[in-house]
Amino acid sequence: MKYFNKIIIFSLLIFICNQKTFSQAGMPDPTFGNNGLIILDQSSLSKTSVIQDDGKILVTGGSLIAYFNIWRFNYDGTLDENFGSSGFAGYNLQGNFSGKAMTLQSDGKILITGEYNAQIGNIDAGILRCNSDGSVDSSFGINGLNTLHINKLNYSRGIIVQDDGKIVIAGETTNTSGIEKNTFLARYYAQWHTGSFIWC
Repeated sequence: MKYFNKIIIFSLLIFICNQKTFSQAGMPDPTFGNNGLIILDQSSLSKTSVIQDDGKILVTGGSLIAYFNIWRFNYDGTLDENFGSSGFAGYNLQGNFSGKAMTLQSDGKILITGEYNAQIGNIDAGILRCNSDGSVDSSFGINGLNTLHINKLNYSRGIIVQDDGKIVIAGETTNTSGIEKNTFLARYYAQWHTGSFIWC
C-alpha cells in the first residue's frame, strides 16, 4: 500500500511540474483562440484594445467593410454574439474616423478618440461613443460623434474618464507645415449639462 501511495504522489508531482512547464510566462495560452492566437479573415488595421470588467475584449480597427470597426471577443477568444452583428460593429461615419485610443465608462459605454477627416486638408480630433452592445450612442455629440477643431491638424492620442465621469482627451495640434506643434487637453461632460454650458 505504501508503495502504491508513493507511485500516486510521484505521478502527481510529474503532472504539476508539466503544468508549470507549459504555463511559463510568455508562452501562448492554449485556452484562448487557436493555441493562443486569433486571426480575422479581414484586414482590421487594429489600433487599440481594452478589456471589460467581465473579461471580454474590445478591439478597434478599420477594414473594407467599414472604415471604423469594433470587435468584441469573449474571454476564450470567440466572438461575442451579443455585440453588434455576431461580435462585429462597423461604422460608416460621414468623414473618415480613425480611432487611436479607447476606454470605458462606468456604465459600460465605449469611448474612442482619434482623428476625424471631414474636409480635405483638415483633421479634427474626434470622440465616438457607443453603447455596450456596439450601437452608436446618439445622445453623445452629433449622432455619437464629437469633434474638436483647434488648428488645421488635430491628433487625439489619449482618452480617460475622471472619477466624476467627465471625459478628457489629449493630443497634438499643428498647422499643415508642422512647424509649430502644441499639446492640447480637452474635457467634456459625459451627459447633458443644464448649467452655463450647452452640450460640448
